[in-house]
Amino acid sequence: MRFEPDPRFTFDTFVAGPGNQMAAAAARRAAEAPGTSYNPLFLYGEGGVGKTHLLHAVGALALTVRPDLHVVCRTADELVDDISSAVSAGTLQAFTDELLESDLILLDDVHLLGGRTRTQEELLRVWDEIVWTGTQILLAASSAPADLAGVSEEFRAKLAGGLVVDVAPAEPDTRL
Repeated sequence: MRFEPDPRFTFDTFVAGPGNQMAAAAARRAAEAPGTSYNPLFLYGEGGVGKTHLLHAVGALALTVRPDLHVVCRTADELVDDISSAVSAGTLQAFTDELLESDLILLDDVHLLGGRTRTQEELLRVWDEIVWTGTQILLAASSAPADLAGVSEEFRAKLAGGLVVDVAPAEPDTRL
């Protein structure tokens, strides 16, 4: 589950404009000092606005600042598969331990956790301990926590417990 940076997705290659400056600044802060502010940091917006790019940029910068960090980057679908496999193999505690040993958890496509009750329950089971130990959680989804369908109220509250930032589409001038 360890994160391998993709050189295409860095803060240097991210085009910041008026609609995404706050998201970029909060993401950079999370990368430079994981777990110290904005925890969790929840980015949301329509497809193609740069949420995944920012997640990967955070992981890359965090590892540049502190190469010893344990960074986990998963999509919601990968997380569901990981938890299902761990339950089937009887290794759920080992999976949980890896999350708890992480310094930075990057989770993309959180909206796809809607209706995935078991995955939500497992994340809720360890959420407070993850945050308490100083692990930075950075999430991205197509909509704000309040608008996620099929998500329990308790899980929704955890997602919205830090900074929630709308990543707006780039303005025409910024795209050029």
